[in-house]
Amino acid sequence: MRVLKPTGTLLFKWSNNQIPFNKVLNVIDQKPILGDRRGTTRWSVFIKGAENGQSNDKKQN
Repeated sequence: MRVLKPTGTLLFKWSNNQIPFNKVLNVIDQKPILGDRRGTTRWSVFIKGAENGQSNDKKQN
């Protein structure tokens, strides 16, 4: 998710008609913090840094 600033939020809508959502998750190697499934449509929310347990504070070197 290199297009997001640290702690940026991405709302993602996906249709499973041609490519299953699980394949997308495998490619991006991220887990959504929450989501919803209605029929073949999936809504997911990703927050950059949330998958690593990072806090909102900037990392110190």
